[in-house]
Amino acid sequence: MLDTLANLKDTNQKIGIIAYKMATCNFQEFVHSLRNISKIDIEVINYITPYNFQDAFKTAREKNINTIIGGSFAVEEAQKAGFNAIEILPTECTINNIFHQAKQIIHAKRKEEEDAVWHTKFFETIDEGIITINHNKVITEINQKALELLKINYLKAKYKPVLDFMPSLKDTVEARTAIKDKVIDIDGENYAINYLPLRLSKRSFGAIINLQNVSTIQNLENIIREKTHNKGLSAKFHLSDILGTSEQIEAVKKKSLKYAKTDFNIFIEGETGTGKELFAQGVHLASSRASGPFVAINCASLPENLLESELFGYNEGAFTGAKKGGKEGLFELAHNGTVFLDEIGSMGYSMQARLLRVIQEKEVMRVGGAKVIPVNTRIVAATNIPIFKQVQEGTFRKDLYFRINELNIRIPPLRVRRSDIPILYEHFLKSNLPGKEQNLNYPKVKSMIQKTIKLLDTYDWPGNIRELENCIKRIIALYEELNSDSISYEQFVKELAFPGSESTNNNNQIMVNLGTLKEMEEQLILKVYEQLDNNKSAAADALNVSRTTLWRHLNI
Repeated sequence: MLDTLANLKDTNQKIGIIAYKMATCNFQEFVHSLRNISKIDIEVINYITPYNFQDAFKTAREKNINTIIGGSFAVEEAQKAGFNAIEILPTECTINNIFHQAKQIIHAKRKEEEDAVWHTKFFETIDEGIITINHNKVITEINQKALELLKINYLKAKYKPVLDFMPSLKDTVEARTAIKDKVIDIDGENYAINYLPLRLSKRSFGAIINLQNVSTIQNLENIIREKTHNKGLSAKFHLSDILGTSEQIEAVKKKSLKYAKTDFNIFIEGETGTGKELFAQGVHLASSRASGPFVAINCASLPENLLESELFGYNEGAFTGAKKGGKEGLFELAHNGTVFLDEIGSMGYSMQARLLRVIQEKEVMRVGGAKVIPVNTRIVAATNIPIFKQVQEGTFRKDLYFRINELNIRIPPLRVRRSDIPILYEHFLKSNLPGKEQNLNYPKVKSMIQKTIKLLDTYDWPGNIRELENCIKRIIALYEELNSDSISYEQFVKELAFPGSESTNNNNQIMVNLGTLKEMEEQLILKVYEQLDNNKSAAADALNVSRTTLWRHLNI
């Protein structure tokens, strides 16, 4: 380079060195140093586009440069353009510069390609429609999901006014204010829209539009609720699982199955222990809501303030100790399913008013919240007390009573379906009898239970099926003691701790089912005979009739 400049020193030439604008090695400083050393007027002429020197040559002419120094290709082009051109061999710095420029170009190209892939994949992996518009409301970018939702293709949408495809968004776009979860209609379908204006220095230059089909949101909601359902909010027992073949229980199961096919609210009445929740679960599983959650709560188990937050949920900060982020109520969890409200008669009057609104409006508002949440639930309520008496006394709302009592199921107590007792105790014996390691004689235990039930034929089972199961459990637990030959039936029953067992099994107190006088007479004679161990003489004496009369009645 210096040799070349030395040869030009006395030629009074104005020299231009051709250089790419991204040259490294502090090229400008290098040329400045050459100028000072050689005392020659030297300027750097930059070219912007690789291998295109026309702009550089134009600049050279404007600066009256008549000699171009550069590489072989630049010199060749300079000569064609009419310049005196001198080729210089590349120095180590130039070679390094070339390699560095090549690496920069390759890196920039790769980065550009990677950014394009990131941009594309980011847009396409979002399972929502995304549209960007400029300040003229023209679409600048749109992802595949948005194209699918709007049923248009990319070429038709790109650089077209967004209102051509979403006219109902006109007020929002023109107002240029942010909106969230606005529902609009597009060609007969509902979409949830989020609109975010983009601003720079208080100047709006575009916006981002997010859209989702409302049905998609609802499906997602169902998936979430199904996961909740799988966590335990589910029914387990079908109507066919309810034990019993008596005429009374079969009639109730048949009615319940018919009711399940409707979507009306159901009110179940029955004494404690009759299996009200089993029927509620059976109705749910036989209904069109079977795939939805089954949520049960005992209204008598919680004070009114806690029952309110359990049923309707609460927002964060609604009360001291409220869970961060709030909590869904049972009605929200039971969306598209069934809510079972057991012991509804114990619900406070103010809570009854809130429940009535949920039933009427099909929406709930969380404690401490202002947002109304729509819910789609079927209500099955139950009670073991005469609730209509509460209505008459004014402690239970009449309007609520008739709302929950659209359909009515009355479960018969065990004392009027005694023919089911053998089936029930057989089931409870098998499900509660310990393993073989306990050395219990199954046939002997079963025989003992049969004798017990027979002895208690006049017992009215106030605890119904639950009490019968408890009886089976006691017999299993007290097997050794009850198996003693020396224990009397009276002691046997007393040992089982039945309420009022002393008087219940007194020979002077025998209960019979209501019927005609003749039917009740036959029941009485049979029960006295059985209670006295089938001793005809003892039975005839107790009834003050002859053995012949007794025999005639027993053989009818």
